[in-house]
Amino acid sequence: MTFFPYHFRGLISVMQCRYTEHWLSSFDDCYNEPPPVLHRGGKDYCPMWRKFRNVVVAQVKRETAIFSSFGRIVESEKRHLKDCRHCIIRADKWTDKVQRHIWDAEDSPFTSFL
Repeated sequence: MTFFPYHFRGLISVMQCRYTEHWLSSFDDCYNEPPPVLHRGGKDYCPMWRKFRNVVVAQVKRETAIFSSFGRIVESEKRHLKDCRHCIIRADKWTDKVQRHIWDAEDSPFTSFL
């Protein structure tokens, strides 16, 4: 075990908390789908979305590997959306949101959480 001076222990603890919070919020992006895209007639509900969302979320595990496979999961399950272009747009936004968050994390070394 490495011993650090007392003031470094607090600093490392703060860094670890920030780093952990960042990754937890990244996982939240996988579970929280984007707002609905309005369908014809101004409807914001589509029965196909619920099935699609449930199938996608059932495959999401709280492991960092999910970030490299999230887009593939969404693409393979778009079949549940049939030809609903509004829900397909929403699904694409969901994938983009997760990917954008991860790209930010990949460019940030652990020390950037100071």
